[in-house]
Amino acid sequence: MADIACSPAVEKAVRDFFADTSDLPSAVVCSACEAGMLAAAKLRDIYNLPGTRSSLALRLTNKGEQRRAWQALASPNFVVINRDNTNIASALSEICSEKVIIKPIDSSGSRGITVMRRQDISRDALEWALTWSGSGELIIEEFVDGKEYTIESLRLHGKSYPILVTSKEKVAGTYSTVANLLVSSILSASQSKQIQLLIQQAHDALGYDNGVCHTEVIEDAKGRFWLVETAGRGAGFGVSEHFIKYATGYDYFEASLCFDLGLSVEVPPSNLPTLISAVRFLENVPGTLIDIVNDSDSEVHLLASPGTKLSPPRTDGDRMAYFYVQGHCHKVVNEKIMATLAKIHVKVE
Repeated sequence: MADIACSPAVEKAVRDFFADTSDLPSAVVCSACEAGMLAAAKLRDIYNLPGTRSSLALRLTNKGEQRRAWQALASPNFVVINRDNTNIASALSEICSEKVIIKPIDSSGSRGITVMRRQDISRDALEWALTWSGSGELIIEEFVDGKEYTIESLRLHGKSYPILVTSKEKVAGTYSTVANLLVSSILSASQSKQIQLLIQQAHDALGYDNGVCHTEVIEDAKGRFWLVETAGRGAGFGVSEHFIKYATGYDYFEASLCFDLGLSVEVPPSNLPTLISAVRFLENVPGTLIDIVNDSDSEVHLLASPGTKLSPPRTDGDRMAYFYVQGHCHKVVNEKIMATLAKIHVKVE
């Protein structure tokens, strides 16, 4: 057993496993898993396997490396802070926004993120971010006020194919960081064109030619889109594995596996379904989970088992379950979500 976030430990475990055999690994599969990307890439280097290699994996997991590659693109200004940096005021000299976002340089799922006024930056916020950083670094970046979208896309032979664009709703009291709802978005031709161009440029700048991509952007009040981050993997919590196919009909998870296995991948169809689809996550209710009783018509997928101690929601990992709904308009989708929530009963003690 080895911690997938520790590349040396994973490498040793795999080398030990194959030490007494003539067999060698033929592929490394790492889907919808940010923590294992660097270790998976290192094994591909060692055994010359298909998929993302180490230098690219670093750019796809390290927010500082991404920002440096995107300096000519629409991306928020940022500074990198390490554990020993005590002169925060000096480091913030190039950031002009009143609000800032503090986040680990190498984590995902809203872990370690705090949004606050720059003059209120506290040691607690810095330590919270560092808690989730394997490298002991964090970034502080400008806060761009606007609507946040996630784009699930495919990168094939240097071309980016957006498959699903969703907007987010956040859990109250989490400083707009923890999402509990993703809803597919119907975009204008102008919005679609901007998103297509921006993610194409983002992936070009990173040198990412083949693979699945999970990208976050923000549309500001002037209608301009800003790059937040991109990842060479599918989204977690069932989005990559199930929700994208539910919403579009395209088997995104199969495509992800094919990239890792070195198999051919089909280009997504140009016209995907236009039904509004939503995934509603049930954020944690603090306490020990006893049961989740579902009397609704929707299937509820559990993320926590009975007996799990649930902490208050501070990251996207603080979720108990999720369900999907579809409709021809947002009004119908919202009504289905509320009707389903009314018939799901969470028991904690």
